[in-house]
Amino acid sequence: MVSVRIFADAQRAITLRLRPLRATEALIEDLLAGRGPKSAAELILRLAHYLTDKIELLISELSEQIDEQEERADAAQTRSLDHADLLQMRRRAASLRRFLAPQRDIYGQLTASAQAWFVATDSSHWNELNNRLTRYLEELELSRERVSLLLEGENRRMDERMNHTLYRFGIITCIFLPMSFLTGLLGINVGGIPGAESPYGFLLACALMGVVALGQWLLFRRLRWI
Repeated sequence: MVSVRIFADAQRAITLRLRPLRATEALIEDLLAGRGPKSAAELILRLAHYLTDKIELLISELSEQIDEQEERADAAQTRSLDHADLLQMRRRAASLRRFLAPQRDIYGQLTASAQAWFVATDSSHWNELNNRLTRYLEELELSRERVSLLLEGENRRMDERMNHTLYRFGIITCIFLPMSFLTGLLGINVGGIPGAESPYGFLLACALMGVVALGQWLLFRRLRWI
């Protein structure tokens, strides 16, 4: 967003800006083509219309981007959204709102206290611009809320996915922990280990761990953990 400062009276209008602005360039093209405004009041009004039209395009583009993100979130629940894009949309909406709020106030002041050199119909045009900016500000606030809801939903899905993963790891740990204890106990290099001299000792140890694993699985199924 580029700020424009204007000094105007009944005979002239002077605009200042730090960077090129499409609205003023379009107005200059109209003047060079001979179809531009005929007075200072009409020039300011035409410039305000151009500025408002450009803002409408930006807000429409932002709304379309948010619509796409919402469709992606609804279509694929397991697919993660891009946090960077969502945060950029929210920052863009906040930036537009920060610039448009003072502009809306200026339009409201011009509607309430029209200058003596304004034509009689200018007040209605300024009122229309004021209403348009008010609607755009409401849309920007709605866009920020929509992005916030998308971020909350995405964070909730990530938390659920993480909890589900930790839940699986917990079950795997519960299954293998007793077997690890048995293998560690039977792996002690001391005398008196049961089955150390038997040729079937290894098979018996494997069968014992299989029975333990089966019992745990049946217990988890009964508790509806898996």
